[in-house]
Parts: sequence; C-alpha cells; structure tokens
Amino acid sequence: MLGRSREIPALVGNLPLLIGASRKGFIGAVTGEKDAKERDFGSVAANLKAMEGGAPGKMIVRVHNVRGMKQAADVFDAIGEWEKRGEEGKEEKGGEQEKEVVEIEEEKKGEEKEEKEEKEERTKKAAPDVSARRPTKVCDPYENRGKPLSQAQCAPLLGTVSKEWSLETEQGSAPADGDGAFPAALVREIEVESFMDGSKLVTTLAATAFNNGHYPEILLERRLGKKKWQEVVVVRCSTKVVRGLSFQDFLLATMMDTEIERR
Repeated sequence: MLGRSREIPALVGNLPLLIGASRKGFIGAVTGEKDAKERDFGSVAANLKAMEGGAPGKMIVRVHNVRGMKQAADVFDAIGEWEKRGEEGKEEKGGEQEKEVVEIEEEKKGEEKEEKEEKEERTKKAAPDVSARRPTKVCDPYENRGKPLSQAQCAPLLGTVSKEWSLETEQGSAPADGDGAFPAALVREIEVESFMDGSKLVTTLAATAFNNGHYPEILLERRLGKKKWQEVVVVRCSTKVVRGLSFQDFLLATMMDTEIERR
C-alpha cells in the first residue's frame, strides 16, 4: 500500500488518514532488524513515503519516536515548500522571458518600420538622375553644353583608345561638319575563340559599364565567314540623352580596352 501512496488521496477523498507503520514487522523484514525498538529509522522512511502521497484531508501519523518523526516531517514539509516556490519561480521567470521576447520582437518590427519609412523618405528627397534627361547648360553631366561631340572633337579622342575602335556616323541636320555627318557611336568588334568565351567577355564588359554608370550596347554574334563560323562581340558606345557621343563614351572605351587585353 505504501508503494502506491500517490493513489491514496483518490481513495479517501477529504477524510482523515491514519498511518500506523511505526516499528511494524515489514520494516524488520526489509532491514533484518528483529528488535522493534531499533526500527525507528525505517519507520521514518515508511511514514515519509506515506506523506508523499499528500492526502487532501488531515494526515495522522502514529509513531513511537515522536521527536525524531517530527523533525523528519518538518524537513520533509520544508523541502516541499522550497520545491513549490521553485516551480512558481520558474513559471514566473518563464512568463517574464516570454514577455521580454515579445517586447524585443515588437521593438525590432518598430525599428524595421522606421528604417523602411526613412528609406522611402530619402528616396523621395533624392535628387533626380541627371543622366535620365537631356543635359542643358545648367545641368551638363556630359559637358559640351549638352550637345554631342562633333567630328572634330572626336578625332583627337580616338588617339586615347585602341585602334580597333571606329566612329559610326549618321546623316543628320545637327551639329557637325558641313556635309551634315556627325559621330553617332564608338564601335569595336572583338573576335573570340568560342561562343562561351564570348559570353564571359560580355559579362566582364557589362560589369565594367555598370561600375561606371554608363551603358553601351553589347552584342554577341555568330557569323558565317568564308571558311568557318566566327564568334564576335560587338560593343557600341553612345550617349542616348545627347543623341550622339560624349566624353564618357571614350572614357568607358579605354576601360574596356583594359579588360579586353586581360582576357
């Protein structure tokens, strides 16, 4: 019965429970102690086991050694109280930690929201991209007063780039030579060993253009030559907002020359 002490409360309900295990024969059978007077320590263990069940009503413990049993019972109750406080403390601490986690998450969300709003505000206040519209005398990111470079201006600049570059001209009415021709683009063709080599070069040149904020036309072609197929990368530099060439096109061409030589 003592081995199933936790089931006792369900059996007795709120009725008083009397435990009379002090110095009983089963204690002697377990310990081998024949003298009943020497079974006090075993009696304490048996009674504490009964108390462990925690009957809801009064629990009466019949003992021979009252002083020893009271001392054991006081310590048993004290330990039980400490355990109870510890569990309550854990629950309280767990609740505080959970609350703290929620507060941290809410604070993080608040910071992210503020950061997003600040970013949107900065975007609204950011100066417009000057290269997105045709330059004027007031706003001239490409210099030359918002006009494309003339044939005469391009001639000395060709000396700063590889001889593989050539000027592409178009017939038109705006500014250039008397015959109406003006440079429309700066073009270079690079023959590569294979289509895959060409794709790698295209990637490299595209990265160079991106890093300089100036975007040419880059084309990878496979042409049928006289005896075999040829893979060619074509680069066409021009500045669309000025409808022709700018100093930026020649600057980008020199950087691309470096990358082409490195391959």
